Amino acid sequence: MTPVADSSMLYTSRPWPVVRNAIVTLLQQHREHTVYGSAEVDFTLAQQRISEYRRKTGMAVSPHAFLIHCLALAASEHPEVVTYRRGKNLITFSHIDVGTVIEKLVRGTGRIPVGYIFRSAENQSMACCNMELRQACKSSLEADALVQQRRKMAAYPGIVRSIQAHRIKKDPLLLRRYHGVIGLTNLQVQGLNRPFFAFPTQIYTLTLSAGSLIERLSMGSGGMAVSRKFLCMAAGANHEVIDGMAMAKFARRFTELVETAHGLDERFIQETICLRREREL
Repeated sequence: MTPVADSSMLYTSRPWPVVRNAIVTLLQQHREHTVYGSAEVDFTLAQQRISEYRRKTGMAVSPHAFLIHCLALAASEHPEVVTYRRGKNLITFSHIDVGTVIEKLVRGTGRIPVGYIFRSAENQSMACCNMELRQACKSSLEADALVQQRRKMAAYPGIVRSIQAHRIKKDPLLLRRYHGVIGLTNLQVQGLNRPFFAFPTQIYTLTLSAGSLIERLSMGSGGMAVSRKFLCMAAGANHEVIDGMAMAKFARRFTELVETAHGLDERFIQETICLRREREL
């Protein structure tokens, strides 16, 4: 008879974190008719200005905030990406509330990912968007009402969480309240210099994800090959309500904004300095 090894020696075990129930509930809201695409966006000019303006303002300039800024502007010009089915009607939101994930520093725990919504992001300057992201990352979890609601919901029985997920998925007004109307996932990690495209869970009409920043040889103005930085981007779109041509037009505009470093200009420097002084008073 072959002896059976003690199964407890094959793995370690720890309690299921209740907070992970919030992730499960989010995954239940995924849009079944999602189509995906990916592209590389020239990030050279944006990265140069981010580094330059960090020195001039004495404040970190977030690529994450820059992408939110560009996403909100492109979405405001192409409202198809914030259009949803609600019963027998299609509704289009007037403001671009961008749902994303930020990292908050929690004492004794380290950095943890937390959902955050930039409300009416299309009306914010790049400087305001950057400042809001900084403040959100520093703010207390206990002071965030949405975080507290999600934590409370995570402790509910599975059937209750499933019902709530179904309600949010079917009602875009609830989606806006809890998650915003369009999504951006940022998965940039220092040291990851290989092509990395992340295809996100898709609870919106459109979700973008930013992957790795890589170097590519590109043809320069003089006909010589030059090294440039490209950002690996991917997107998921709900084909129930948006078609390929509308998505392509949005992608073209978003790419233009990113590649021209929209919002990273002299106004950004002056406004950032003013905002910093206001926070210090």
